[in-house]
Amino acid sequence: MVGNSRIPNAPVPKEATWSPDAHGMRGRRGVKAVVIGIVCALVLALGLVIYVLSRVFEDTRPNLTSDIVLGTWRDAGGGEFTFDADGTFRAGGIPVLFFGPPRTTAPTMSGAGAWKLKAPLEDPAGRLTTVSLAFNSLDQSEYGVPYGSRLLSQTVDGSVILYWYVGDADLNRRMVLEKV
Repeated sequence: MVGNSRIPNAPVPKEATWSPDAHGMRGRRGVKAVVIGIVCALVLALGLVIYVLSRVFEDTRPNLTSDIVLGTWRDAGGGEFTFDADGTFRAGGIPVLFFGPPRTTAPTMSGAGAWKLKAPLEDPAGRLTTVSLAFNSLDQSEYGVPYGSRLLSQTVDGSVILYWYVGDADLNRRMVLEKV
């Protein structure tokens, strides 16, 4: 026979026959299981991504109040800011780098001035997260007064800290003040 390799009336092998169990029902169940598995994996992956992003971009800035700020704050080197209820502050032993590039050989400076709470311009919620400082006296004549600066705030392990960047903020070198 040319073109047909099947012998007429020959028995068909059992594996070549079609049955719903062999091809239809089991095949559909397998596809469903794979699809359900993929959907579950995608949902879990999306949940993980949302969790990680919420931790990475979590805003740890407190909404400052006068009660939080009032009192004495000290850095690891002994520098100190004392904020009074009348809106004035005193600072002592503050690293010269707080005021920018050193213009003096003294490692630290002291001064006094006025303070108030402010919301950063880039904060659309308008939360008070910054302590604005206006020095009206400094013990080093190389720095003119009035001199303005600010302290930023953050919540770390449930406690509020005040800090400022030393140099470029992208390098994340900070001087940290903790409440005494």
